[in-house]
Amino acid sequence: MRKHVKYIFTSGLFIYAVAWLFHVIFQTALFPNPNTIIMISIRNFNKFVPHLLVSGYRILISMSVALILGVLIGLTMGVVPLVKKILNPLVYTLYPIPKIAFLPVFMLLFGIKDFSKILLIVSIIIFQFLIATVDAVEAIDNDILKAAKIMKLPKGSMFKSVYLPAILPNILTASRNAFGMSIAVLFFAENYATTYGMGYTIMNSWMMVQYKDMYAGILLLSIFGLLVFILIDYVEMRLIRWR
Repeated sequence: MRKHVKYIFTSGLFIYAVAWLFHVIFQTALFPNPNTIIMISIRNFNKFVPHLLVSGYRILISMSVALILGVLIGLTMGVVPLVKKILNPLVYTLYPIPKIAFLPVFMLLFGIKDFSKILLIVSIIIFQFLIATVDAVEAIDNDILKAAKIMKLPKGSMFKSVYLPAILPNILTASRNAFGMSIAVLFFAENYATTYGMGYTIMNSWMMVQYKDMYAGILLLSIFGLLVFILIDYVEMRLIRWR
């Protein structure tokens, strides 16, 4: 926790200094006083809460679905060579495709509500969990697998005692990457066919030339992301004590 406080204080001070420098040098509404942005964020927090909740809901569902499907498929590919042989070409073909461009297609097929936005995020971040799981399973020492087979561990115990400890570090690392990507994708998706979400309110403030509200939204979204990263670090500390 002390490490987090130190990093937050240092990075926050640096960002504040840069914002203040831009405000002083350029003397334009595009770079307002950072103190004003902080005050607007606090004063108008209730206005941003619905947008934060909607964005948080979309990210939570997307991350959960991508995590479950990615781990299940990745674990199957790592354990069953035939499945990997069949799916590997498909994974390596789909992974590099810029799927963010498919948002209009998803909206036409599945409607303009949350499902199409969640599906877009899942289609992008699932590969983070899938590939991380496959790599972790394949990195398990053969001696450990042989010992488990000799002991005739049931499938449940095999997953809990062998595979889960092996994939957890990779999964948590993938969670950080996937979360960052999901925010970027959601920011893009929330500019279409919606009136709620941090992406919508930030871009709407920009179009209305309300730069102070725009920066306040960016600040709150950054704080939200920071809290999620701290939560992931806490989970890692509790579940992977050997690291």
